[in-house]
Amino acid sequence: MNKLRNVRIYALSLITLLIISGCNSTSSAKQPGNDSVIPVEVAKVQNELIATGNVYSGVIRPNEEIKLIPKLSGTVVELPVEVGDRVEKGQVLLKLDDKDLVNSVKKAEAAEAAAYASIGSAEAGHQSSVVQSESGVVQAKNSMVQAQNGMVQAKDAVAKAENAVSMAQNSVEDAKLSLEKAQVVFNDAQVNFDRMEKLYEGSLISKADLEKSESALKTAKANVNSLKIANKNAETSLATAKKALSAAKQTYENTTKSYQNASEGYSKAKEQAEIAQNTATIQASEEAWKQRQVDVEVAKDQLDNATITSPIDGIIGFKYTDVGEQVSPQSPALVVVNLDKVNVLTYIPAEEINNIKQGDKVQVKAISIEEVTYGTVKTISPLDENGKGYPVEIEIDNPNLILKSGMIVDLQFITDEATEGKLIPSSAVMDKDGKSYVYVVEDNHPKRQEIEIKEKKGSMVMVTNGLKDKDLVITDNLEFLSPEVEISYE
Repeated sequence: MNKLRNVRIYALSLITLLIISGCNSTSSAKQPGNDSVIPVEVAKVQNELIATGNVYSGVIRPNEEIKLIPKLSGTVVELPVEVGDRVEKGQVLLKLDDKDLVNSVKKAEAAEAAAYASIGSAEAGHQSSVVQSESGVVQAKNSMVQAQNGMVQAKDAVAKAENAVSMAQNSVEDAKLSLEKAQVVFNDAQVNFDRMEKLYEGSLISKADLEKSESALKTAKANVNSLKIANKNAETSLATAKKALSAAKQTYENTTKSYQNASEGYSKAKEQAEIAQNTATIQASEEAWKQRQVDVEVAKDQLDNATITSPIDGIIGFKYTDVGEQVSPQSPALVVVNLDKVNVLTYIPAEEINNIKQGDKVQVKAISIEEVTYGTVKTISPLDENGKGYPVEIEIDNPNLILKSGMIVDLQFITDEATEGKLIPSSAVMDKDGKSYVYVVEDNHPKRQEIEIKEKKGSMVMVTNGLKDKDLVITDNLEFLSPEVEISYE
């Protein structure tokens, strides 16, 4: 009713405009190009399968929608994604401040190391009692300890020798650099002296100036010679340090082998000795060490929880936080969705549910964007949901992401009786002299186009000839249209 009223008002306005224009025709003739722009509504022509069944409604939902909720409370320090960004499975999406967590891991590892060391202490205490009856075990242990001490000392010697080599290398580099600089000074002094000598021969400078440049040259040369000696000495020191390092490494290798041999001897001695005393202390130390190992794993898991990664390939749908803000396990920080496939849930009444099976093809019309696509039946519930019908889920491929979450769609199940054609609103059709016409948008002007209609279906008609895919047909204000007028539409 409101639309009809608007058309009548528009018609009266147009008639008034024509009368006024006619009154002014004596001053200037009205040209078609000066007509007012007529607003119209349009519909896009698409090839569709014309189903004969009922139309059902549904709402687009992502195939996957995951709310990423932090497992920890903390401050966001990294958030390298924005809404709409494509992300890959495993990609880092958010990081929390983890300084305290890193320290917790270090503390747990230190406690684990101490617990492990306590096992050695417990074993040593236990072995001290065994020594009384097994002198062979004592001797083997002493040999192992001595070898271990020698290995530690040798390792320390290697570290000192490596430090000496490093210092010697630095001395060589410093000496080379000083020599290069001194050589530059000498070269400059030589050039200056040669120039001064020529100037002196030409009586352009005094002898004192010449002698001054000569003195500078001698000083530079002496400095070069001195630094050459220093450079050679540094290289000699480096060679000596490298030899010392090689010797220290050889000693360390020998002491390591000795320690390994002593350890093997100790193990064999223990195997041969009959341990008569209780090992409860050792077992308790081992259990304590295992508990500390668990603590380390827990601390590392907590540290891992400070980093949130994407569980799927998808798109960032929502971002509820930003760098510098606090997050907690009480609310999500991000939402990742997969829209490469989308789902629609609809409800089918009892009298029709047995006509549907998994894999059936379904025509899907997205109302807001006038897009027609097709999906398949994914699931069929055998349970009626509170009298609404039986839930049926439709899966739709969405490679271009045209379908968005929340879009309302109409659904029709495709049967063997379905036919293919072009559907347009019946409001776009004009009948005259037994023929049917529509106005098609062409360069912002209406073009009258004859069509052939196969059948009418509710407020729609099926066109078999006269229209192309993606044509825009005008659906209102047809009585005011002609090829000369200009139109506007959204």
